Amino acid sequence: MSDELTLSVVVCSFNGAQKLVPCLEALDRQRVPVEVVVVDDGSSDETSSLARSYGCTVIRHEQNRGVSAARNSGLRNATSTVVAFCDDDCTPPDDWTEELLAAWRDHPDAVVLGGTVSVDHPDSFTRRYLVYRNPLQPAEIALAHRPSVLVLDEPLNGLDPMARSETIALFRQWGEEGRHVIVSSHILHEVDRISDQVILLSHGYVVAEGQIQGVRSEVKDQPMQILVRCDKPGLLASRLFEQDHVVEAKVNEDGRGLLVRTRDADSLYLLLNRIVLDNGLEVEAVAPADDDVNSVYQYLIGAEGGTT
Repeated sequence: MSDELTLSVVVCSFNGAQKLVPCLEALDRQRVPVEVVVVDDGSSDETSSLARSYGCTVIRHEQNRGVSAARNSGLRNATSTVVAFCDDDCTPPDDWTEELLAAWRDHPDAVVLGGTVSVDHPDSFTRRYLVYRNPLQPAEIALAHRPSVLVLDEPLNGLDPMARSETIALFRQWGEEGRHVIVSSHILHEVDRISDQVILLSHGYVVAEGQIQGVRSEVKDQPMQILVRCDKPGLLASRLFEQDHVVEAKVNEDGRGLLVRTRDADSLYLLLNRIVLDNGLEVEAVAPADDDVNSVYQYLIGAEGGTT
């Protein structure tokens, strides 16, 4: 059965004519001839005619249906015993299909085979992207010698949710290893997830630095906002308004909590203990509502704007 293995390569493309040529030329150079199926997913450029000029089987969608539908179309129309998928901006090495079939012969019970994507090729899209993002030192070179300090500019831009989560986990791992990751970003909710320490800039000047909770406590002109989830928010509000340091107490729309603004958070927490014990309140949660990077930054710079 191993001698009967043949290979089809499915390439899905949407308006990819400008980047498709290196991919098709690389597939044409393969040591093991393969069937190449190009799925034109509703392109308005010359994707279909270009693919035909390279002798590819072309499947065209009249409308753009997305990469999943395109891959399914390619899979249905491939005629070989093994089907591989290649992005239209990839340039597989000359032995790629040969190695794929060899791996399949070595693992005859396998259903799916996969491998790594290398960015070593000087003309690969990934390397060009990394050079564009960081022209002085591409990311893969910067990480090769395991530096103790990394300086990254908007490192999460362009990543999907899973890749963002994995990247943030990697940053935390580096921190646990004793390495330092310096991130420049204007996406403040991501800074909250990443950072132990922050430096806030406005118009090139440092306006605050340190742990965000410590920075928030220094913003004296803005009352702290504290969310209390409990079963008797009206009763709690009436007791809190007896205190001079409480500026506002607003019952949540669902009637199960209270947003409190206070000039003295420590006194409020102590008072909450007494009110809960004296009145038998059931408290689900007590948490600061504005000790995040975005809130603190807005308090510090007002409407002026700036960058972090």
